[in-house]
Amino acid sequence: MNPGAPDLEQLLRDLGLTEAEIAERKAFLEFRDEDVRLLTELHGLLEAKGVRASFVDAFYRHLQAFDGTRALLRDAAVIERLKRIQAEYFSSLTAGAYGPDYVRHRVRVGLAHERVGLAPKWYIGAYNKYLNLLIPEIGALLPGDSSRAQRMALALLKIVLFDMELAMDTYIHASEGLLQRKNAQLEAINRVVLALTSAQELAVILDQAMVQGAELVGAGAACIAFYDTDAGRFMDWVTYGLSPQFVQHIAFRPGGLAEEAFTTGTPVFCNDRPETRHQLSRLARDEGIRGFVCLPLTSRSGRLGVIYFYRRDRDDFEPAEVELLVTFAHIAASAIENARLYARLESEARTDALTGLYNRRVFERRLDEEHRRARRYGKSYALLMLDVDHFKGINDQYGHPAGDAVLAALGRLLALQVRDVDTAARYGGEEFAVILPEISSGAVKEIGERVCRRIAATPFTLPDGRQIHVTVSIGISSYPGCAADVRSLVSTADQALYLAKQAGRNRVLLYRETLKARLEKDPGLIVALLTESLDHARSIAAAVSTVAPFLRHHTDRVMQATSQLADALRLPPADRETLRLAALLHDIGMLTIPGTVLNKHTPLAAEEQQLIRQHPLTAAAWLAQVPGLENVVPVVRQHHERFDGRGYPDGLRGEQVSLLARALALADAYASMIGEWPGRHAYTPREALAKIRAGAGTQFDPQLVEEFLRALEAQTA
Repeated sequence: MNPGAPDLEQLLRDLGLTEAEIAERKAFLEFRDEDVRLLTELHGLLEAKGVRASFVDAFYRHLQAFDGTRALLRDAAVIERLKRIQAEYFSSLTAGAYGPDYVRHRVRVGLAHERVGLAPKWYIGAYNKYLNLLIPEIGALLPGDSSRAQRMALALLKIVLFDMELAMDTYIHASEGLLQRKNAQLEAINRVVLALTSAQELAVILDQAMVQGAELVGAGAACIAFYDTDAGRFMDWVTYGLSPQFVQHIAFRPGGLAEEAFTTGTPVFCNDRPETRHQLSRLARDEGIRGFVCLPLTSRSGRLGVIYFYRRDRDDFEPAEVELLVTFAHIAASAIENARLYARLESEARTDALTGLYNRRVFERRLDEEHRRARRYGKSYALLMLDVDHFKGINDQYGHPAGDAVLAALGRLLALQVRDVDTAARYGGEEFAVILPEISSGAVKEIGERVCRRIAATPFTLPDGRQIHVTVSIGISSYPGCAADVRSLVSTADQALYLAKQAGRNRVLLYRETLKARLEKDPGLIVALLTESLDHARSIAAAVSTVAPFLRHHTDRVMQATSQLADALRLPPADRETLRLAALLHDIGMLTIPGTVLNKHTPLAAEEQQLIRQHPLTAAAWLAQVPGLENVVPVVRQHHERFDGRGYPDGLRGEQVSLLARALALADAYASMIGEWPGRHAYTPREALAKIRAGAGTQFDPQLVEEFLRALEAQTA
């Protein structure tokens, strides 16, 4: 059956071939009763001579002389069928009956030729051949009556022109119908493309592909199955319009229909027709399915799987429907591939490639969202920050691939230890972070300790098969108890993490339990702790060093530099101890300076500079209250004085500044230069020493500069 071929009676109505129209066409051709009588007479003469078969044979020899028509007439059965039609046509051409039945027959012949694929030029050529064969025959049949033969030939010409007109009407109608069907298909495909490309989520694309494809051809159900090349079979599928019973029992047999469509790249059909190789299953019959087609889903990168369309209204798909579905399957495959790519890119944009956890960008966005939610609804939440202990040692001893393996395994382990509502992320390097909504400090510490214990107890397998154990340090802060905003929350959790490491690693520390948190609430506690024991000096310095990132390692660097100077100056033990304590405690006054000032990356305002200049005085005032630190007080107070008198807080110059304070000033300046500072990157040691040398006699005691440079040169020699 030719898809979309019109019913004959409908075609006659479409062409408007009423009796009145037929009569008008004949009148325009001046086709009269006399012409009918002459053609009837010619019919009798031709029948008596028996020339019908020879005329038909001659006509088809003519058609097969041309490549265009010969290509359409390769099938012998088709040729015989057309010859029978032509013989009937040839006989009826002169039979004398030219009413509605004749017109109906002529339109039927036109349809037959249109289905074969004859173009208008072949129509015209065919009618010309008729005339070339018949007109000479008329002269032979009426040798002595040329006038009669001429009138008979004119009558024949009129009816042939009438037939040509009908044939052309049929062809034009068929062409218009084909164009309308193509336009309808294009509109349908456009709707499909719009539906498929307007979505990005894979689940939506799959649903649209099944629904839109089924609507294209009037199918009632659909299924998409994906082929897993690694497993060598169909693994995942989705359905539309099928019952749960049917879906539950869907199976893809190796070498079956789906695999045939997938491997051959061509549609495969299934119904209960005797000639169909794939018959319906009992499951399909019980579902009311009468036939279905399975098409490959082929994209630019290869075959993804197959798509089924099931019919309950009939058991076949017309060729035009199949052609449409093949086009649709390519569009759907491309849309599915694009959705998969989008999902992969979105996942890569959200997750850390090594650990599979969220990346820092997503973590920061989630943290902002959680903070806004908590603030709006008066909720609390906590932040857990985790760092692998001695991670550099793992890389140094086993190699970076081993370090990566540890981080990847740790990420998987961490994801299993937190709640579904929590957000675990890789914060950077060997550091991880977890956002824990609506949780108490006690509960969050339990989670942190569970994570800490589980990681310590888990053997981590390295790429070479060896297993090692690692530990982590965890710092925890919470909103609103420990921080008022996101930045403060991250900072306090990070400080707790740092202090956990300082306290020996492999432990969990809540920020509210840290010494820094206690000192922020009560700075006077410094005096009490130092009065109790000078052993608290190290803990106090560690707490103060978390006030700002640039102070994190600053105290250690200052102590190292002062130790080198003490050696170079051959200081007596009492002075060495005074300088050590001064180096350890010289920045405790920073505790009273707001973080917004300490962490500012733009130039400080005058009032902010004044706040900074107060920290030596604040520190000296606290230390002055501690018995036994009388010698430390002036060293701490004077460590920002300059040799040229332009320092602070008292503007002392030269030897007005104690020797130990001059040594501490030099060590403090050098340690600051080689460390990161707000608005400035760290100098290299060579660059820092050049600046120290340039400041001799102005900022620094020139004699101490020479001793310091000599000590550093001896160290690197």
